[in-house]
Amino acid sequence: MTTSADDTGSFRNSDGFNIFCRYWNPEGTPRALLLLLHGYAEHCHEPRYNDLAKELNKHGFFVFAHDHVGHGKSEGPRAICSSVDVYIIDALAHVDIAKGKYPGLPIFIYGHSMGGLIAGLTLVRRPNDFAAAVFSAPLFATDKAQASWLQTTSARVLGRFLPSLPIGVLDFSNAVKDPAVVARMTEDPLRYHGYIQAGWASAMLTALDEIHSKYDAIHVPVLIEHGTSDKLCNIAGSEEAYKNISSSDKTLKVYKDCYHGLLHEPDGVGDQILQFAVSWCVQRIPSAAS
Repeated sequence: MTTSADDTGSFRNSDGFNIFCRYWNPEGTPRALLLLLHGYAEHCHEPRYNDLAKELNKHGFFVFAHDHVGHGKSEGPRAICSSVDVYIIDALAHVDIAKGKYPGLPIFIYGHSMGGLIAGLTLVRRPNDFAAAVFSAPLFATDKAQASWLQTTSARVLGRFLPSLPIGVLDFSNAVKDPAVVARMTEDPLRYHGYIQAGWASAMLTALDEIHSKYDAIHVPVLIEHGTSDKLCNIAGSEEAYKNISSSDKTLKVYKDCYHGLLHEPDGVGDQILQFAVSWCVQRIPSAAS
């Protein structure tokens, strides 16, 4: 089946920034739509997202994604925000664009890391828009080795008064095992390579407080994927989400010894993880859309 990726799209967000979009089109009429939300310091041109989208295309999914404001090719201050709402508003705006193009089709949402947190809150804000959700190594809890109680408390305070203050550094070797992938990420000009800033950290902590109080508002089918060796997002957050999400159709898939970047796992494991997520989504396309 022939598929194509379209890099020509963009939209102007509510703050006036141009948001770069990417679309993967299946052959023939789509059966369902899927919004893909990337993580912190990433962008939607990540090769493994391309692999995921093309696999979904084979099953009739129209996949759409964008670089979050301040990420990749999108405009805006780099990798900082005062509230996660800026990402949620853009996600919903993009959903409306896709709905306008393909009205009536079921919409899935897939979020990795910070994108998982954004996906969860986007789903909570407009639950009737979505048919199912996939959370890949979601930021539902911080890793204690990366952010102590003192550090998180300091980030909340400093984020309000000194939002651009550097409070941490990015180390891609904490995200993936393969040294070649680490090198590629380190040299990728579209990734953010600066310091983690207090304002961003504070916004994420506030968003975590919100999602923790609203898991019971999630009723659609949910797949949560997490590796036991994740050094960035605590697997305990995914376990807590699985416990408290209200959906009767929910799956927690735990991958032993896997790092944060699940799709990048070596020795074919990443491909198995990708295929499981695709199969899970295909099985949950409503029969009326098949």
